[in-house]
Amino acid sequence: MWSLDWRIFGDEDVSINLHVIFSEKLTPTAIRDSFLEELDVSFQGHSISCKKNNLIKIGYAEVNKGAYNANINIDDLTEGAEQKYLKTALRLITLNFRNIKDELYNFKKKLPGWGMNKDSYAFLIAAKGHGSLDSLQWVDELTKDEQELGRAGNIRQSLLHHADACFTNHDGDREFCLGLNNACPSEEYLNRFNSFKACVWGSDAHEYKNLFHPSNGTTKDYTWIKADPTFEGFKQILFEPKYRAHIGENAPPPPPKSIDKLTFSIDRKLSVKKERRRKRRFSSKEKF
Repeated sequence: MWSLDWRIFGDEDVSINLHVIFSEKLTPTAIRDSFLEELDVSFQGHSISCKKNNLIKIGYAEVNKGAYNANINIDDLTEGAEQKYLKTALRLITLNFRNIKDELYNFKKKLPGWGMNKDSYAFLIAAKGHGSLDSLQWVDELTKDEQELGRAGNIRQSLLHHADACFTNHDGDREFCLGLNNACPSEEYLNRFNSFKACVWGSDAHEYKNLFHPSNGTTKDYTWIKADPTFEGFKQILFEPKYRAHIGENAPPPPPKSIDKLTFSIDRKLSVKKERRRKRRFSSKEKF
């Protein structure tokens, strides 16, 4: 599977960490050419397509404390300088969630022509930690007395509504995302957030030595998924988030009952007939 990790605008100076996971059957070049480079980033009042050369120019302007100039020549830059400017740009830019949704919709329409399912990607959003939904409070100063949803809370609601799953290792978040929190019962949860969300956790590694070690090596909150290690397998946790995803040091115990196989016995005499639809004839005297 392929994953893209972005920062999107939240409320004021807050940015939210969003991941889009793609099927391993899609090539990186298809994702880059037909989706990633169609996105726009904002810098110094300019709306700029998210292409590598443009990002280098953004980094160049920032490092040199100058204005963005699409006409500068970057062909003579060393590989080291390119990486420096790219790193600077990627640290700066955020994306607009509506722009991501619109371009994913356009990307989705292309997939059948490539022999792919339309649902060959999934949204995951951070619910805990830096750049997570936790930074958007449900209620604010204007609504705290009535305990009603505030402006930041509405943004949080909208982002969670569109998410397929969440990054969190907190038991309280998992109960909430499965509709098990009494403060937001399952019926209200589905009305607000569209579907129950699977909760997963990762390494968030900042060094190679911490790869595959949860929480950058500080916890043992491993994610266990009951499915094939493919994107199609991963999608099963979206359909059964309560039963197919588990976070903990050890694998969950096997279910007390399970189905090993199903056998069907079909009568050979059984047949299916296609019913002909009668064509209705209209009289010229009939009124419509």
